[in-house]
Amino acid sequence: GNDRLDGGAGDDALTGGAGNDLYYVDSGLDRVIEAGGGGTDSVYARVDYALAAGQEVESLRANAGATGLTLTGNEFNNTLVGGAGNDTLNGGIGNDILVGGAGDDALTGGAGNDRLDGGAGDDALTGGAGNDLYYVDSGLDRVIEAGGGGTD
Repeated sequence: GNDRLDGGAGDDALTGGAGNDLYYVDSGLDRVIEAGGGGTDSVYARVDYALAAGQEVESLRANAGATGLTLTGNEFNNTLVGGAGNDTLNGGIGNDILVGGAGDDALTGGAGNDRLDGGAGDDALTGGAGNDLYYVDSGLDRVIEAGGGGTD
């Protein structure tokens, strides 16, 4: 079914299964265990968090009130969403969507065809390889793109 898993304090292994699961992580050592094809799953992080390889989680988000996080995707197509602070979002290999939030954020897409939107604040947007799309909403947003990195 659709599960809500919150390990609470400590280092936890959270296993969802079939259905659309919500995971709440409060320790960088919490492990989300999610097999492919198990629904549309989301992780809400209160701490810096990286999706482990092989874990098919579609969305990694800063939990309400969390600020200044580093969130990192994996080889799947991930959506990463920062919070109110100055966040660092790293997409990974897939075709990712990165949305910064209210702070001065650093977004790095990675190897796929990525969409980067820093949100409010003065943001640094780096696409990497692939055909990337940048949303610039501030005069102080910066797009950083190496030559030969795709059609952007």
